[in-house]
Amino acid sequence: QGPARVCLRLGFTPNRLTLIAFLLAALAAGAVAWGKPLAGIFLWWLGRLFDALDGVVARLGNSSTPFGAFMDLTLDMLSYC
Repeated sequence: QGPARVCLRLGFTPNRLTLIAFLLAALAAGAVAWGKPLAGIFLWWLGRLFDALDGVVARLGNSSTPFGAFMDLTLDMLSYC
């Protein structure tokens, strides 16, 4: 919960964390496509960390919403594509 509390103090919303995770996944795909697999692995790993935080931040901040849950699931599935 430590990193999630830091995110809350810095003003990161769960939806913002979800978007950052998705953007990192897209950058990871681009890095692999451009022949930079190590950069792609690092970006993918970093994106998954942000994805793990969004739900914890939502629960800690008492800010869970049906839209946020839908957005998280949708962008997660797009990231895996």
